[in-house]
Amino acid sequence: MATIDVSAPRTPTRRPLPGKMLFLLAFHATLSGAFLVSWLTGDEDT
Repeated sequence: MATIDVSAPRTPTRRPLPGKMLFLLAFHATLSGAFLVSWLTGDEDT
């Protein structure tokens, strides 16, 4: 009796380019920092 592999095919993992990763990290840091400052100062105009 033969077994059948029904798992999804593996896709090769792709690493983002360094510039794209830097942009994503900077964007996230800016956005989360803005929310943190807004929360700490009590400003509701986020």
